[in-house]
Amino acid sequence: MGIFSGISRKAQEIFGSWSTSQSWNAQNGYLRMYEMLGGMGTSSGISVNVKLAMSCGAVNICSRVVTESLASLPLALKSRKEGRTNEEKKAPLYNVLARQPNSYQTGWVLRKTFFYHAVNYGNGYARIVRRGGKAEGETIGLHLLHPNSTRKEIEENGEAVYIIRNANGQEERLRDPFVFHVPSQSDDGITGIGAVESGREEIAMAMAIQRFGSAFFARGGVPAGMIIKSIPFKDQTDRERFRSDFERLYEGPGNFFKKLILEGGSWDYKQFGLSPTDSQFTDTSAATVPSIARFWNLTPHLAGDLSRAHFANVEQLWIQFLQITLNPWLVGFEQEVHRSLLSPKERDAGFYAKHNVNAFQRGDFETRMRGYATLLQNGPF
Repeated sequence: MGIFSGISRKAQEIFGSWSTSQSWNAQNGYLRMYEMLGGMGTSSGISVNVKLAMSCGAVNICSRVVTESLASLPLALKSRKEGRTNEEKKAPLYNVLARQPNSYQTGWVLRKTFFYHAVNYGNGYARIVRRGGKAEGETIGLHLLHPNSTRKEIEENGEAVYIIRNANGQEERLRDPFVFHVPSQSDDGITGIGAVESGREEIAMAMAIQRFGSAFFARGGVPAGMIIKSIPFKDQTDRERFRSDFERLYEGPGNFFKKLILEGGSWDYKQFGLSPTDSQFTDTSAATVPSIARFWNLTPHLAGDLSRAHFANVEQLWIQFLQITLNPWLVGFEQEVHRSLLSPKERDAGFYAKHNVNAFQRGDFETRMRGYATLLQNGPF
């Protein structure tokens, strides 16, 4: 017992002072251990990390809406030459970005997972494979690096280096030309802070409400309470036998609506737990959706809450989603492609990456027709 209490005290010394700072952990290489210990502490007493948070319906749908939307947009490699824009389909990077970044993933899978890391953990990382293994070589492949095992440091000479820790605890150092990195919002511009860390209190509250509902129905829909017996039990064995029989017969979903049968002596039941009605379970649960959606920069209707959405404002909500939610990530990704994936030769040739946001309007016939009419009337810009 003394050994474990000593370990616990030491762990508290190490993790206690920064138990709410996931970004600090990432910078110092302890994020994997921190996740194993349960994640970030909250006022509700429920620890939160990315994997646990995904069991919360609002978090899961927010993450999917943002990451899958970003990954679904076509991404092309283009160049500007003599005032003309060309698609560079023969360049190796075109295939890496649009189709197959490595031998085991499609471009959609890699980008979806990359954005999942960037949005939820705060940092998306990928190892860059360059032709000939040289810093100035063309990019011919990408391999994801998990943010739990990757951290970024700035050396004294101002150059960035990435430390990757494998499952055996061994570390590998990669120079900046060999890592693709897109952070979320950040305190220092080096390591991002994810939506799950920022919204941990609201997420924990939603998880607590979810657990309350599960526990309530697991007890057969009976609020917590106590059975009072005026005549004492003969001994502790009788007390425990009664408790065991009561739980077996009357608790659990299979025992809903069973009648309570007690005999011998005077009995009384006193409720001290709240029912879902008393605790306003439905209203409280619904209120967590818009609260959580804010941390993914989403309006409630995209998180499954349609109470404030109506036909008149759907178009404006969609424009807001494109401009405010997706566009910052698209710009960040495209600029990082230019900075780290393009070779010096490709940059000199005017290469750049661009997402096609018009792909979201494929099914909107009326919008497309209005756009074509405007183009025919006014000509290209």
